[in-house]
Amino acid sequence: MALTLGIQGREDETVREDLRSKLVELSRLGDIAELDNGRWISVPGVLVHVPGKEPDLLISGIPLCRLAPHTRRAVECQGAARFVRDAAADDAPNLPRVRLEDWSRRPLGKLKDWTRAMLSTPVLPTGTIVKAGMELYVPSQARPNAYQAERWAAPGRVPDGTYLARRTLAKHWRSYSLAGVESENITGVWEIDPLLARRLMYGIDQLDHNPTVAQWDEIDQGVALSLFNPLPAPEARALLALARPHSADQPGSWQIDVHRSAVRQLLDDLAITLTSGRRK
Repeated sequence: MALTLGIQGREDETVREDLRSKLVELSRLGDIAELDNGRWISVPGVLVHVPGKEPDLLISGIPLCRLAPHTRRAVECQGAARFVRDAAADDAPNLPRVRLEDWSRRPLGKLKDWTRAMLSTPVLPTGTIVKAGMELYVPSQARPNAYQAERWAAPGRVPDGTYLARRTLAKHWRSYSLAGVESENITGVWEIDPLLARRLMYGIDQLDHNPTVAQWDEIDQGVALSLFNPLPAPEARALLALARPHSADQPGSWQIDVHRSAVRQLLDDLAITLTSGRRK
């Protein structure tokens, strides 16, 4: 089934942008996929198993009318995502079953071990490299609980070793790499996928004993979560399915109604320190 975004007229531009943002959100989940010429197509999708006793996620563009009646009644909405309670998920029509970790494409293993493995990547010496415009990620030199954006510093007096580095090009585009440092000089670099950089930042925070902080407030009907740093892409995708944005004006603010333990585990795995306070 294909959807066409065909609203016309300047007075409908706001509506058009709102509809498109919702379609993009659904495509990030995997319910639909974008074609050309403003068309979108529904995707059969998967049934995502959430650890523990929390309901599974129905990531699919399949219309509810195609589900068995008792399965249809068990489907509930949470933000852009849908989930299925109890054993009714077993009757979802021929959908592959996958784990939350696999669906969100999170790397296997503990963050600390993954980070150490990344930092142990051989960075072959290539002679002293010009350090202009290059920054190193050094949480050990930042104040406790500082934003990750404040943990970058120009190469200077840092111990020899391998660091996450970034360089800003063309005023806005950034490249990320592993940089070898010897005697305060950068002697080699190894470019890495930008999508890995954010996860590596959280791992280095943990190794340097300076974790980031998020606000976890218990409320009567759920949890209000406030994030002060972006999440890696896999965790951001999982959070979009497990929670719902609290406000468009507060991009880091989330409401968690159902999948509390799954979100909590997701944040714990990134070694994020949660501050909490009960509110009415």
